[in-house]
Amino acid sequence: MKKTQKPLKPSFKSFLPYLLAFFLPAILFFLVFHIQRGGLWPFGENSILTIDAEGQYVPFFAYLKSMVFGDNDFFYSFGNIIGGDAFGFAAYYLFSPFNFIYLIIPTETIAFLIVTLLKIGTAGLCAFIFLKKHFKQKAAYSAVIFSTSYAFMLYNVAFYSNTMFLDGVIWLPLVFLGIDKLMETGRTRFYVLALSSILCFQYYMAYMLCIAAVLYFGYLYLLKNWGRVRQNLVQVRKFVLSSLIAAALSALVTLPTFLSLTTTKRLAMVGADNIIVYLTQYSFLAPLFQIFGVPSERMHTIYSPAFVFCGVMVALLAMAYFVGRSVRLREKILSLGFVTVLLASFALPPLNFVWHAFSIPNGFSFRYAFILSFFLIILAYQGFLNLQHLQPMRRKTVVMFIAVVNLASLFAMNAFSIHNTVTDGAHYIRNYKEFNEMTLTMRSAVQSLHEQDPGMYRVEKSFQYTENDPMLYGYNGLTHFSSSTGAGTMSLLGDRLFFVKMERIGLATIYKNTMTASIDSLLGVKYFFKDEVYDNGVERGVDIFQTSYALPLGFMADQDLLSADLEGLEYFELQNKMFQALSGNDTPIFTTTEFSLEDENMTKTELPDSSVEYTTQNKRDYGYLYVTAPSDDDKLYYFDFVWNKDLQIALNNRPFVFAHDDLTGEVPEPPMLLTDKYSVATDSPRLEIEVPETVTVKAAPFWQESKTALGEHYAELADEPCELNKITGSHLTCTVEAFEDGNLFFSIPNDKGWVVKVDGKQVKTETALDLFMAIPLTAGTHDIELKYTPRGLEFGVFISFTALLVCTIYITKKFWQRTNTLMASVLNATVFSK
Repeated sequence: MKKTQKPLKPSFKSFLPYLLAFFLPAILFFLVFHIQRGGLWPFGENSILTIDAEGQYVPFFAYLKSMVFGDNDFFYSFGNIIGGDAFGFAAYYLFSPFNFIYLIIPTETIAFLIVTLLKIGTAGLCAFIFLKKHFKQKAAYSAVIFSTSYAFMLYNVAFYSNTMFLDGVIWLPLVFLGIDKLMETGRTRFYVLALSSILCFQYYMAYMLCIAAVLYFGYLYLLKNWGRVRQNLVQVRKFVLSSLIAAALSALVTLPTFLSLTTTKRLAMVGADNIIVYLTQYSFLAPLFQIFGVPSERMHTIYSPAFVFCGVMVALLAMAYFVGRSVRLREKILSLGFVTVLLASFALPPLNFVWHAFSIPNGFSFRYAFILSFFLIILAYQGFLNLQHLQPMRRKTVVMFIAVVNLASLFAMNAFSIHNTVTDGAHYIRNYKEFNEMTLTMRSAVQSLHEQDPGMYRVEKSFQYTENDPMLYGYNGLTHFSSSTGAGTMSLLGDRLFFVKMERIGLATIYKNTMTASIDSLLGVKYFFKDEVYDNGVERGVDIFQTSYALPLGFMADQDLLSADLEGLEYFELQNKMFQALSGNDTPIFTTTEFSLEDENMTKTELPDSSVEYTTQNKRDYGYLYVTAPSDDDKLYYFDFVWNKDLQIALNNRPFVFAHDDLTGEVPEPPMLLTDKYSVATDSPRLEIEVPETVTVKAAPFWQESKTALGEHYAELADEPCELNKITGSHLTCTVEAFEDGNLFFSIPNDKGWVVKVDGKQVKTETALDLFMAIPLTAGTHDIELKYTPRGLEFGVFISFTALLVCTIYITKKFWQRTNTLMASVLNATVFSK
């Protein structure tokens, strides 16, 4: 009797390539930063926090904890400037399953390092699985070389600080593998699962993967159906239908996110001026040369050519693929077409805009470049497999040579990119200990403040550590930088009240010391963290100052508020008009004034708009402007001029630091505040401006802000408050006593997702002062309830649930059909055996 052979149990040796594919790129990633930056935690003092990792993601992941464990939620956020939709924000930054790590590890710097290494390793593992399945390799140790080249490619090392980009890198091989299965077996489940998952976890990168999926499917379809394209359309129908099913399954995320995006600044970023600026920054031949390891002069993270380098040997083997005789001509033509489409996208702005969802990326250019890198790796691996005719000993030598040369070239290029990025004068890697100490200090101060005053209010600071300090430290502030900022908020606060960092892009609101006391009052800045963090030798801490005129987030305003016209008003007149419309009091807060302006080594030229341009007389030396304002405890003084990045400014002998746009050099700053808002004036403030070439002084350069006049407006408005009670971030209640008919004003954007009830009945909200929410009320006491639901969420859930139900019924039906067929065959076999 013949013995049946028992199936072999999986051995450690069979798992070893998978382990190598995961751990090797993660180790290499850690080593290149550890060596380049002089030691990473836990073996050194540095972290890998730089650029957006520090300024955006770590603060956002800190805020994620408050969404899960605190009174914030995924619907609405008061950490987004003065308030904004949280669902689109979370879908963009927070839905990746890797972010679960931040919920269990308290230190964000450590969590970010772990998550980054996990993503790098997972990208290598997914690429390895694809290469092994696509090329049907059994002992696929050679595939580890190429999967590691993918996970350790220049794109990942250069763009890791924007950690959501790595999610796209991870899911690309899985989406391609799903298309492979569709083409080979007709089964679509893997493709639907992969595509719907990335759509839910990271819709922005999923958009690029959808384009890549269409290109890859078209490539395979033409390759397998050459000469009979029209006769075999079943695969096309399956691809389209499965793609639509994936979109339907993810609708609970993508639909409300899309509607949220329609209100953000990103959709209004493409203009003629922006395109011209954008086109002048890049050399479009650089990506082509970079494929072969030729570095670019601008090879640093923010503004660079497409990062496509994935190793010298990958480039050479990809060339070998095209020149080798074992590959059919039709396949070479189609592969060259795929590569050409990607290279053309780098060179042609219309195609590039399509890849970036019809917007100009704010740095981190050509975010889809990893797709070309992966396709080159596929071609290179096929070119490598064409060398299998070599004798075993020679083949091992070739494999070892390819591995060493490719990974060494990647290590060198990645080190070069890191060096360029962190030594360009604008970006650097944060010290691990410094970042954690600062975070603990500020969080302790914020916690003490919340224990002292648990109400809803806003807080700001005279210093800035990251561009999202409020989310990092846990308070409602005005400083925020993300790609999900509301267009209306940016229009008023950013463009007209100068809460803006980058005028060309307009994505960040940065609270500055130059902001007026009136802005603080209107937006309810109740507390102010003053001066730098200090060390008294025993404890670290900050000074907390309570402001005098902070209005509540809700209060009764004048009956004529809704008819106020702010069109065409400049900075100071705009604030006057806003307060006059709110209170009904015509007393101006800001007025022009006179004080001393002296110049040295300068000539004056009056311009047509009555402003004055000062130009240095002796070009070998600097010119100087000296501004001296009066000393008056009741007044704040401002000097209005055109900021220039070349100016050196000192206020009372202390250097003044300001930001400018890295591309255009523009410095969008408000008029210069010469006196401290939150201290008693002692000496006359003196401003010194060192001018290398020119500086322009506005037509009415000297303004004063009267604290007495501001106090009059405040007294009238604060007399009828509506103190908000926060149940969750999207559910607020309050009670207001209106002395007469008027408008209940909230310093919250009037977003369409808000449902407001007055005394239990739903009412329509109005937009006041071009942005804020207002509710007409009659005299008397009223109970107010505000609830926010992202637009499209309910319909998106319905679509996803319906799609899931249909898929479940279909899969169940197929399962029972196969079961019945199997049972019938067994019964037939039994009958015939008898």
